[in-house]
Amino acid sequence: MTTQECPTCGPVPDVELYGIEYPEVYDGVLFWVHGKCGTAWPRNADWEASVAAARAHNERGEGVSRSSVVPWWISWYTHRPLSEFELHSPWWVSGYADGEDGRGLTIIVAAVLAGSEEEAWAEVLGAFDEPRSDSDIKRRFCDEQPLGAMVADSIFGDRWPKAEWMAWSPQDGITCACGCERGEG
Repeated sequence: MTTQECPTCGPVPDVELYGIEYPEVYDGVLFWVHGKCGTAWPRNADWEASVAAARAHNERGEGVSRSSVVPWWISWYTHRPLSEFELHSPWWVSGYADGEDGRGLTIIVAAVLAGSEEEAWAEVLGAFDEPRSDSDIKRRFCDEQPLGAMVADSIFGDRWPKAEWMAWSPQDGITCACGCERGEG
């Protein structure tokens, strides 16, 4: 595993980084950003544009350092109708299962921003209409992701298509495009 030297945290594995590219300036990574602390540093300390771009990024407070939230892949089973569910983060039905009590269950997977695993689960449970309880969902998994692994719109593809209301730019705190406070549009 290769590492880079984060000015704030010291050596960090490449999987915790994302590279910021400006194709009109340079065809490739202009500077690195550590996905956990949000600190940027130039890819090439001898290249003035790279140094200036990383400095500007840090001065603007971009990245995770502005907040304590990180991306999570989260999945659960639910017996609740989807008409009683409104999560302002990308989510998809990934299948169906039979519940132990004979009720049919919907399997949902989502990308959310949260400060901890419990906050991610609270985000999901809070998306259901009242009354809600922990029995509304059966947890499958909740995996923290390095910010660099889930950069703007990188989660969308053939398996997880992008609906009109969906947006994903975790560095900017954007998880929705419906016009709410969490998104763009």
